[in-house]
Amino acid sequence: MKGIEMLCTGGICLLLMACVAKPEVSALSPTVPEAEEAVKAAFLQDAQENNTPMAMDMVKTDISRMHVTAVDDCEVQQDETLICNVYSDFQPEGTDEVRSNLDKIGFMKSEEQWVAMLFEP
Repeated sequence: MKGIEMLCTGGICLLLMACVAKPEVSALSPTVPEAEEAVKAAFLQDAQENNTPMAMDMVKTDISRMHVTAVDDCEVQQDETLICNVYSDFQPEGTDEVRSNLDKIGFMKSEEQWVAMLFEP
């Protein structure tokens, strides 16, 4: 009977250690400035791969007018990608209007830098 008690006690300790050792998702998610840098870089890369030089200039103008305001509700996927809610404000050129957006964006850490992955709507 003592063997079972020791096994159960040891199992509980291991379970507690596993819970304590697991880092918080928020500690693993990008900060607002990191997310903004990664999202803007992803938009630029997408424009370079898929658009004309004129469209590239438009994307550069648009991302200069976009600002990430919050990142939350990140979920770790099986491939270690984080899928997060990213809130941003965008002010179209020539207007005073500010549009607030909420997008699901994937993030991965690559060489100590966050990389954003844009998804089709």
